[in-house]
Amino acid sequence: MRIIAGRAKGRPLTCVAGQSVRPTPERMRLALFNILGDQLTDAHILDLFAGTGSLGLEALSRGAAHAVFVEMSTDALGALRHNIQALGFTGQTTVLARDVFRVAPHLAKIQRSYDVMFVAPPYALLEHRTSAERLFHLLGELAGPFGRDRVSLNLQHSPQSHVPDRAGDFRRIDHRCYGYAELSRFERSAAFSAQRSDPATNLHAPLQVSRL
Repeated sequence: MRIIAGRAKGRPLTCVAGQSVRPTPERMRLALFNILGDQLTDAHILDLFAGTGSLGLEALSRGAAHAVFVEMSTDALGALRHNIQALGFTGQTTVLARDVFRVAPHLAKIQRSYDVMFVAPPYALLEHRTSAERLFHLLGELAGPFGRDRVSLNLQHSPQSHVPDRAGDFRRIDHRCYGYAELSRFERSAAFSAQRSDPATNLHAPLQVSRL
């Protein structure tokens, strides 16, 4: 695996052997980053289930300002930290060795707002309805206080995953298949921006998942 474009173009990434970490296919990464384009310039990135960091590091190579990586696998963390150092992105990154489902208090301490969120959970997590609902509930709670009005949420999943077309303030705007890997892209609806301007609105209401 390598960085596709930007100032670190062609640089290799250390990966983890075995099935404990599933890297994002290069064809999917290429399509995703071509879509995001200028949105990455000076962007703040939140990379959940970061693995060895291929998504967040690609974003930094293409001009993002800072990336926060959340990962709890010891093997993946070792490779992630190695990749960050090897590519020279130490000053633009924060690594949280935490469970994604318990990371909110730690993100609050960082005090950043994010333009782009990458989410690449273990496929099994979204292939069961209960755990899929739990994940989308979490994403809503994280995107509320930590995401900008037009935050882009990009989810990697399998064809068997329970993924909604609409989820609370988010709507799915794009869905693409790359063999066994699929990519769903979500953005906030325009109504959310209007709600943020209303002080009576509860901005921290949990995301309600529909049509799973």
